[in-house]
This record gives sequence, structure tokens and C-alpha cells, in this order.
Amino acid sequence: MWVWCCRLVRRCSSSPCCSSLFLSFSFIMADTNEAENIALVQKHYDLLNARDFDGAFGCMSEDIVTHSVMEIRGSEMLKTMTTKASQTFEGFREDVQDIFACGDKVCVRGVRSGKMTSNFGQVQASGKKIATSWIVVNRIENGKIVERWLNHDDLGFLQAVGMMGGGAHGGHGGHGGHGGHGGHGEHGGHGHSHGGGHGHSHGNQGPPPEKPSHPVSPSEITEEWLNTALGKGGHLKSAKVKSFKTNGDPISATELVARLNIEYEGVAGSPPNLVARFPTTNQMARQLFRQAQTHVRAVRFYEHLAPRGRGITVPKAFFTLSEPSGDFVILHEDIEPSFTHLNPVQGASLADAQSFINKLALFHSQWWKSTTDGTKGMEWLKSAPASELTYLQLFETSWRFMSTNCSLSPALKGIGDALGKKLPDLYSYHRNFEPFTVCNNNLGPSTLLRGPSGEWAIDTWNEVSLGKGVRDVAYFLCNSLPSDIRKANESDLIRIYHQTLLNEGVSGYKFQKCMSDYKIFVVLAFAQLVCNGAGLFVLEHQGKISPSQQPKLQEFKALFARLESALLDLDCATALNDFKLK
Repeated sequence: MWVWCCRLVRRCSSSPCCSSLFLSFSFIMADTNEAENIALVQKHYDLLNARDFDGAFGCMSEDIVTHSVMEIRGSEMLKTMTTKASQTFEGFREDVQDIFACGDKVCVRGVRSGKMTSNFGQVQASGKKIATSWIVVNRIENGKIVERWLNHDDLGFLQAVGMMGGGAHGGHGGHGGHGGHGGHGEHGGHGHSHGGGHGHSHGNQGPPPEKPSHPVSPSEITEEWLNTALGKGGHLKSAKVKSFKTNGDPISATELVARLNIEYEGVAGSPPNLVARFPTTNQMARQLFRQAQTHVRAVRFYEHLAPRGRGITVPKAFFTLSEPSGDFVILHEDIEPSFTHLNPVQGASLADAQSFINKLALFHSQWWKSTTDGTKGMEWLKSAPASELTYLQLFETSWRFMSTNCSLSPALKGIGDALGKKLPDLYSYHRNFEPFTVCNNNLGPSTLLRGPSGEWAIDTWNEVSLGKGVRDVAYFLCNSLPSDIRKANESDLIRIYHQTLLNEGVSGYKFQKCMSDYKIFVVLAFAQLVCNGAGLFVLEHQGKISPSQQPKLQEFKALFARLESALLDLDCATALNDFKLK
């Protein structure tokens, strides 16, 4: 159990020297507003615990924004998540333990509790009482809660329901008042703590830990450290780093990434453009990623696999570091000046697909395990990536929202309804049944880069694992190819992949099996897209999409249309119905 303490510095009362009537009136009004704001937030929890969900979420604006790793918009979505929580956990409550106000913000520390009496996906109800501590910061405007930032013990929930290893105790992923996805499968995931009120973990603390000798975020990078890091690999020769500039916003939901433009003194062996990668600063996400060995995957991939890989260009790493705490640092070349990303909405051309599929098969064949033992010594790639754990939590709620609020064909609804029960088995089949190879697991168009001479590169490998190579094929073809091009050329493209494997010495994997696996992984690609895009589709349906969200919405709509077409063209409903682990 995490113990959270919230420290909030409240505004002081007026100074004796501030005697003007205006200032006195301002302080009185501020105190009054803060009291009203506290009462509003407390009312929300009182109504929630009384099972008056309409009243509880009536305290929020309809377009409320809840910030977590996956941003949630709208009070209706939060209400549905909470309803599901109350059905899964008997005696479900959100008990406020501390509540503070400062200006237009109210910070709440509480505990969510209940007894798990219903199944969570494929996880059987344990009958155990579980609880989760959480902190949430609420912003109030015109008598409504309009924005929220949360942090909670998502890892404890995953351990409690048996989805991750760990102690028997833990929370069910409290939503901190209905926050981010994850937790009990509806909403308690990887919460950020932003704005006023920052969570701190206290307990039996020894001496403060020594400050790491390496930077833990882009803001801590210095010329001195760059000289040390690049010098260890012999990349500086007689040169040294004179200065550098950081380009772009370094913040990401899953990691911190900074692009560095470096000026050297002398002749250096490293390029002027580098990318620096660090773990996220969100502590709940860090715990999940550490459990999933995300830092180990990323660093070992760049250290051991990337230099030997064929077919796919991987940026050269100049420095890597990984620690048991989950800290990591990766410095690699920035290839974007000469490579260009695919346009997700426009999609790939047939020539692009033919070229990439051939290169992907070359890459997969090198690590193939069928009659050979190409994956020996890669045990660190066998566990579930963090994204798999997250999607298993999110799908049922995400799909329920889409099927309820979006106009979907009966055939697609049937696939989505059946998918929730089989999703754990699909992931198990991917990772636990031979043949294995090294899979990226996230080959959407936005992750692919095309080089000036026909080369192909993939810009992120944080979710790399052993698994079925054709999953990468399905993800690429059905997300990246316009539907008419895919439908007319799908079988030929899969034959290119399969024949290239054979040409590279792979045996024991028949084309018919490759094709049946492909259909199953088209379904899995659809599940991932639903989890990633449900919130945007619902907002559009409600007419609440903002201009800044339009580009991402258009990307998701393009990918959704392609995947829907593939699911129906390939009769994936039958493939899913017939699928059994064996």
C-alpha cells in the first residue's frame, strides 16, 4: 500500500499592513470561494458513496478533462467507469481523508475500497478486500469541477488481482475520483500528478539517496556529462562537446525524449544530432514499466540486438545505462534529418509496403526460433511489455464506450463484443507459443521512417518482446495501407514476407499457418486501436472535440476505417470464434 501525503501551502491571511478595504474584501471572498469549492468536491464524494452517480457527476462539467497517461474527457465516461467499479467491487467507496483548497484548486487525499466479487476480464474474482490510496487535484470554475490531475496506486491493483507479480495486498487502481485508465480495468492507470498539490511518499525513510551520477531528465544534461558519456565509448576522439541545444518538447507519456544539436571542438566521431531518452517522471507509470522491464528491453535492444539487426535501420547508440531502479539513459543518433515519417492519414503506397515487408522479414528471420535456436539467451524479452498489461485493462471499458456512442456496423460490434473475452489468450498465443522472433509490437505508420535510398527505420523499441513476427506484419498492413490497396494485394504481400523467411533459412512455418496467424493479429491490432482512440471518438460523437485534437482524431479515424475493412474482408469474426490456445 502506498501512503500518500499531500502538502499544500495555503494562502496566508492578510498582513496587518494591508488594511485597504479592497484587499480585505478580496481575502474574505477568496476564503468564501475556497470553502464553496471544498463543499462542491466533498458533495461529489458524498453522492458517489450514496450511489447517486447522476448527482455525483453532475458536480462536474460535461467536458471535464482528467489528466493521466491516457487523457480522459467527459463526465459520462467517468460515470460509466465508476458504475463498472461498483459492480466489480462490493461495498465500493471513495473515502476522503484530507481535503484542502488553494484558489480555484481543491486537493483531496483518499482511499478507495471494496471487495472483489466479480471477475475482471479473465481474472477470477478473488473475494478479497482491496484498497487504493490516491491523490487528486480538482480545478473549479463556475461552480463545476472542470479539470483534474490524479495519482494513484495502479501497480497495487495489478498485483492484487493477479495480473502482475507482487504482494497479496494492494489497491484496485483507485481512480482518485474517477481518473485515468487502468486500475480495476476501467480507470485507474498510471496517473500523473500535475498542477497544485504534488504527491509524496513517506514512511520509514533512511538517509536520502545519493544523487545519481547521470542525468535523470533532459533538463539535467550538461556538456560535462555529454563529454563523459560519449568519451566512454570512444566517440569523441580528440574532440569535446562545446555546447548543445535542446530542440522540441521533451515530455512524453511513457518516456522523456530530447533532441540535441551538439557543437564540438575538434573532430568528433559522433554526429551533431543526438536523441536522449529517459524514463517518465510519473511514479506510477515508472513502477509499471519497471515491473515490465521496459528499461531493460530498451537498453539491451540498443546494446545487443540493434547493431546486429538486418533489414531495418535502428539508430546507432552512443551511450546506454540501465539500473534496477528503472532509471535508464539512451543516447542515440537522430536519423530524422535524413529520414521522413509516413503520413498516417495518407498511408503507405504499395511500393512502400512491398519494400518494408521484405525488410521486416529479413529482420525477423535473423532471430527466428523454429527448428533453430535463434532466440537463445533472450529471456529478458519473454515477459509482457507494459502496453500489453495496459490494453488488457482498458479494452472492455473503451469498447463499451465506442459501441454505445459511435455508429458501428453489427458485424463490427459482434467482433468487439467477442474480443474482450479472448484478448488475454491472444496475447498469450503471441508470446508463449513458438515460433518466436523479436517483435516491435507497435508498427503503426507514425513509428516508421523512410530513408532517402529506400531504407526503413523504426523510431521506438520500448515495447519489444519475443513473439509471432506476423503480428508486426498485421499491424503494419492494416494500419498503414489504404483499404483498397491492402485488399487487392494482401495475399501477395504476406507471401513476400513468408517467402523471404524461407529464403533466409526459416523452416517449419507453412504459409497457411502464417495466414491464419495474420487474421488473429489483425484482431489484436484492432483491440489496441480501440484502447488508444476511444476517447477521441466519443468526444466527436458528443460534438466536444477541440481544434487541437482534430489531427489526432483524423489519424485514428483513418486507421479505424482501415482496420474495420480488414476485419470484415478477412472474416475475422470466424477466425476469432474458432481461435483456441493450443
